[in-house]
Formats: sequence, structure tokens, C-alpha cells
Amino acid sequence: MKPQLTGVEAAAAGTMEALLGLDYTRKELGQVMPRVRKAMAARQAMGRKHYGMTLAENHAAFDERVRMAWEEALDGLAYSEWMLEGWKFPRPEEPEFNRSGRDYPAGVALECMKLFGRAIVELDQLMRAIGMDPVRKEGQP
Repeated sequence: MKPQLTGVEAAAAGTMEALLGLDYTRKELGQVMPRVRKAMAARQAMGRKHYGMTLAENHAAFDERVRMAWEEALDGLAYSEWMLEGWKFPRPEEPEFNRSGRDYPAGVALECMKLFGRAIVELDQLMRAIGMDPVRKEGQP
């Protein structure tokens, strides 16, 4: 049975599509959104299996939700840098991209870094506004 996207994840996909509709064509969205919805449904199923609940079923407090988003954005920033490093310094066992002309993968990594960076700045401002310290203390979960 094909996993169905529901709850917070379905709402997020819908919001993403609406917001991206300002910058991308219907054709571009038609190519990516089915993959996004399928991937989010798979993540939702993984969450249910691994954590025993979906994101919508997690009743964490608002500040914990903000902290989780902050930490995911930090991870995204690090992964973007990792992509960029892999593009600049490929390992011999990795497939070779056409490195002549437009550096498309490097450009994607840089765009991701800008987007995650913006998210981090916005989340940092929100955390400080509600009196949170964004950095976990040693030993804190």
C-alpha cells in the first residue's frame, strides 16, 4: 500500500507549493512536488515506525518545536557545505560531473546555504524573542 501524506507534512507540502509558486512555473512545480509529497510520506512513515508517532502526533511544546527546527536548519547548512566540498574536492570513487561551464551542483549548494542561513537567522531571532538560548547546554537532550 502506498503511504499517504497527511497532517503537518501534507500541510507543509501544500504551503511549500504555494510559496514556490511565486518563483517557479507550474511545470517546474509539477515535476518536483510529486517527489516531495512521496518523500514526505516516506519520512512520515519512518517517523511513525522509528518514533511511534508522526510529527503531527508529537505534542512537544512550542519552544521545543522551534529548537527542533533550528537544529534541522543547522544540519541543512552543514550538509550544504558538505555538498560544496564534495563538488570542489571529489573523491576518486565518486561520479565525475561535467565541471566545465556552469557549476550547477556548486550553485545548488550555495543556494541551499543561503536558504538554511536565512532560516537560522529567523529562528535565532524568534528564539531570542521568546527568551530561549539556541545553544543546548552540555548533557541537555
